[in-house]
Amino acid sequence: MEKREHLYWVSCSAHCIDLMLEDICEDPMVENVVNNARFITTFIYNHNNILDIMRTHTHERELLRPVATRFASQYITLDSINGQRSNLIRMVASEEWENYMSRHAPTRVREKGKKVTDIIQSKPF
Repeated sequence: MEKREHLYWVSCSAHCIDLMLEDICEDPMVENVVNNARFITTFIYNHNNILDIMRTHTHERELLRPVATRFASQYITLDSINGQRSNLIRMVASEEWENYMSRHAPTRVREKGKKVTDIIQSKPF
């Protein structure tokens, strides 16, 4: 910098915000919320029948899914899930959900579906 006085150092604000969000995600409570959101979206998008049920209840609106490299995307995912909160609550209480989980889903899918139902129906959700 001493040799090149005309150069200026400017930090990237997006990167700084991403680093701050990464630090916030280290809090155990926040980490738990983010992990639950990731579990819900992964479960829904890994099963076509469940994805169809979700799309019916969200009126074809998609849940935004987190990207592994950016912590800001986790907060965008949380906002997306929060925006569809009432629709997701209706979805896990619906006849279609119950019918699929009780009659058609394999055992491992039922177990994960029960966890998703518990998360969505919990008071903190």
